[in-house]
Amino acid sequence: MFASAAQTYRNSFAAGLEPDPDLTVSEWAEHHRVLPAESSAYPGPWRNAMVPYLVEVMDCLSPSHPCHTVTLKKSAQIAGTEAGTNWLCYIADAVPGPTLVVHPTVDAGKSWSREKFQPSLEASPRLRRKVIEQKSRDGASTGSFKKFAGGYIVITGANSSAALRQKSIRYVLKDDWDDWPWDVDGQGDPDKMADARQIGFHASGLAKTFQVSTPTIKALSRIEAAYEASDQRLYYVPCPHCQHEQVLAWRNLKFAKEAPHQSEYMCAECGVMIAHHHKRQMLARGRWVATRPGPGRQPGFAINALYSPFTTWDKMVEAFVAAKDDPAKLKTWVNLWLGEAWEERGDAPQWQALMARREPYKLGTLPPGALRLTCGVDAGKTYLQYEVVAWGVGKTSWSIDYGQIPGDVTKPEVWQKLTEVIGRQYQDAYGNLRRIEMTAVDSGAFSAFVYAWARGRWNVMAIKGEDGPARPPLGLAKDVDITHRGKRKRRGLKLFLVGSWPLKSEFYANMRKSGPRDGQADFDMGYCHFSEGHDEEFFRQLTAEAFVVREKNGKPHGEWIKKGPNHALDARVYAMAAAEHPTIRLSQMTVADWQRLATLRQAPPEAVQGDLMSLMTMMAQPVAPHPASAPRQAAVEAPPPPMPTPAPAPAAVPQPPRAIPGRYKKRSSFMN
Repeated sequence: MFASAAQTYRNSFAAGLEPDPDLTVSEWAEHHRVLPAESSAYPGPWRNAMVPYLVEVMDCLSPSHPCHTVTLKKSAQIAGTEAGTNWLCYIADAVPGPTLVVHPTVDAGKSWSREKFQPSLEASPRLRRKVIEQKSRDGASTGSFKKFAGGYIVITGANSSAALRQKSIRYVLKDDWDDWPWDVDGQGDPDKMADARQIGFHASGLAKTFQVSTPTIKALSRIEAAYEASDQRLYYVPCPHCQHEQVLAWRNLKFAKEAPHQSEYMCAECGVMIAHHHKRQMLARGRWVATRPGPGRQPGFAINALYSPFTTWDKMVEAFVAAKDDPAKLKTWVNLWLGEAWEERGDAPQWQALMARREPYKLGTLPPGALRLTCGVDAGKTYLQYEVVAWGVGKTSWSIDYGQIPGDVTKPEVWQKLTEVIGRQYQDAYGNLRRIEMTAVDSGAFSAFVYAWARGRWNVMAIKGEDGPARPPLGLAKDVDITHRGKRKRRGLKLFLVGSWPLKSEFYANMRKSGPRDGQADFDMGYCHFSEGHDEEFFRQLTAEAFVVREKNGKPHGEWIKKGPNHALDARVYAMAAAEHPTIRLSQMTVADWQRLATLRQAPPEAVQGDLMSLMTMMAQPVAPHPASAPRQAAVEAPPPPMPTPAPAPAAVPQPPRAIPGRYKKRSSFMN
């Protein structure tokens, strides 16, 4: 029997008066969240079963949970940011209020809003018409402000103090927290600014904060410190064989050193190997355990990529094998795959220990395995300090030449001597002569003189050091030579910015690596070789800095401090930067690249093997002298042709006849 129109109206009206069901964030996401096809590998309805370890994280963000702060320390490939997006969507629909989303920079926030958040709103029918973009005065939409009944979402960056000093905020999402600056516009810590926005909601107990990030450097990590202060929850999963509950740890993942790695996880209790296909079953039966519960401790979660349903253990091993011998890459791997903070070791070995391990090769010669050459130059008021470094597979290095050119750097004779240094040729183990491929010269203090000398030299790069852990070893070059109208000259000089912090960290880590042992010639990749010709002062200067963390304006501040003259260390760092020049890219060289280079430069072809370790072994072995008694000049590898240098103009330059209008054609552009 059909209901009357009046009855239908009464039923609909009554249903509209009923309150929405009291859902947690995870339950709301299961019912209403839809992942957009353009930004998700698994588009369609959100399923908690895909990421069961996020359910408790999201539910702690629900109003029914008494906590006010939730911390998630995570690796990549965990969907932590999606948990934050679920919370924001839940706020807009179920518990509206003023909300602040802070990314490391304003641009990062805009990109996230445009590429991730807005598509999520449009893909979810529950939110499609409920959340709108606020229109600016000129009628254009803005992705940084989302309006809905009862509240709004402001999306900004930690590098903008203006957006962090406005009206009261109930909810705060701190994304990529470890990448935030410690000071913004000279007005203080942006984290404290964001926290201050919630003061108006403290008394009511309605404020909530979600701080999520991949950790970076241990002493400077915001997320690491917050997790240490939390109840430190870990996700325990049962072994499919013995049911023993355990935290998945990297040390228990067993794999072959070469692909296919055939990774398996060894149970910490029964020792039986667990195949990767068991992961989904283990995750579904897992549970969070607070390892440090106590009064006042807020929920804190830590999880790594071993749990991730979006990648495999073999992919994790593949990334480790590629990074394990390079400290800079290993640091990134520890952050992104293990979700752990990197502990910076800024203390170099004792100079006496380095000096004691000198090797019997002569300065000015290239030992076996040394295939590429760069030079670093530190410029001071009364000196030019240089070091020539040879490179082999895995960034193994040999110091083959060093020295100091004394004199006033404003005088041309000092630079003429440096020209002679970088023009030297070095004999390798096969009788060939090799040239320096790239020289990096510090221009921080005497830029005009460095620019004048470097200009027009194909194998010289002017550099300027930049401090800070986030700087890349070699940044993008910027144009220094410009016209009076501000335009770049066609063949003008480029200045390269160098991240001295990561380069020093990498060098100090490599100096601690093991060298030839047990009477054998093998050594760890990245090992630093030094000649019997290096003196005591060289090693003192090489170890003259230390990395320290201390309080500065109430917050931790890391820096490299000098314990004495450090010119040799600076020269080495600049030689490392030169090795990352686009014409060399040492960090990107593969095993195949080294094999080709070894063959090209006349290493015995039968000794070049197809894997990294055999290549390392070959390069470490002594090689018999080349049959030729003298170096073969013809075997010298030709450098790239030098850029044309215009001849100096005579004192009086004859003036060409003045052109008669309309009589001569304009010269072609390459003559201008």
